[in-house]
Amino acid sequence: MPIPSISCFSSISCRAAYRVLKEFLQLPDERTLQRFVSSKLSYTGISANIIYALKKVLQNKDKHEKMFALIFDEISLKSSLVYDQQKDHVVGFEDFGGVRSDSLANHALVLMLRSLTSKKKVPLGFYFSSHAMNAERLRDIIIEALSKLSSAGAIVKALVCDQGGSNCRLFSLLGTESTKPFFYFNGQKVFCLFDPPHLLKNLRRSLMKYDLQTNKGLVSFKHIRDFYTVDQTLLVRCAPKITDAHIYVAGMNSMKVALAAQVFSHTVAEGMNMCVLSGLIKASAVPTVEFIQEIDKLFDSVNGIRKNPLRGKQLHCAVTEGSEHVEFWTNMLSFIDSWVFLKPLEQNSEGPRRHVAGCGSRKGWTQTITAMLQLSEEMLKEREFFMTKRCNQDCLENFFSRIRGSGGN
Repeated sequence: MPIPSISCFSSISCRAAYRVLKEFLQLPDERTLQRFVSSKLSYTGISANIIYALKKVLQNKDKHEKMFALIFDEISLKSSLVYDQQKDHVVGFEDFGGVRSDSLANHALVLMLRSLTSKKKVPLGFYFSSHAMNAERLRDIIIEALSKLSSAGAIVKALVCDQGGSNCRLFSLLGTESTKPFFYFNGQKVFCLFDPPHLLKNLRRSLMKYDLQTNKGLVSFKHIRDFYTVDQTLLVRCAPKITDAHIYVAGMNSMKVALAAQVFSHTVAEGMNMCVLSGLIKASAVPTVEFIQEIDKLFDSVNGIRKNPLRGKQLHCAVTEGSEHVEFWTNMLSFIDSWVFLKPLEQNSEGPRRHVAGCGSRKGWTQTITAMLQLSEEMLKEREFFMTKRCNQDCLENFFSRIRGSGGN
């Protein structure tokens, strides 16, 4: 790797560390690196340089090495106009790959290509918009990306995004639904999945707002709050990681996946179960305990990054012919099909509780699990295992984090 590229990578990864290294090594100034990066950046749209490089790389690869997920998400921007002297171009207006308007941009849509069989990933292109991208324009961008990737020899097996309104509408425009989570492009199935960490956060938000009736009983976030109150009084806590930030979620904490994952964890479920058996919380919390156990296993199953399971975590691994994933996912689809979100009872109210229509957690999980089932089946035809964690947005979120860290606001 050339010295400027190494320096840029070090600077973006950790600016403070780069400044320390610069005191001991003869490295370029940060402003020099910024100019170097600027000279390499392309205009909005799909990068022709990346498509060309990808075509060269994939020429002699096996089929499984050509399989990718196309991941996309938007990042909020601070509106500003900057004149690029090198390109004689004003940056900061709405720009959809050459189609510009006079509106100031405050969002950027970024597409990233991630290998389904290796650790390789690369940003594919970006677009500026003055608002969240609408589904119709998003569809045109995705179809263009699929076409260019296909011409380069890439086989896109999955689209991955969060559960934003435009993304849900996009999947509908592409002809998918929760029980048919794919569409055909050039004769190939392309599966449409929602990012599991976002689904987990959305499920927590729904459960904090509504109660949930399942075929195992009534699930309520109140049971988790009751457990937390009791757990704080114990000499040795059952769930020492759980804090007010987990139970009374507010502000930026609502964006942290770890807080949701730690609430829906085996530790919390076992702690609640112990409190029920000891009479410290009501027995009506048992369905909530069982629900947390199932969600913990579900999140493990869609986050497999190891070939072999960890002790006590049989689903936290890659999908193989002999793994428990298929049976578990099939059972989970039946369990999720029984979910009915209910408005909480008002004080001194009587009569039946009203159902909540349009709660996206059920549909999102159903579509993603169904897609995982069918995608895993296809991937196992080409390789002996499939890492489910490669079908999430973590790589793109990390990319955004580095951009924020290197560019401030």
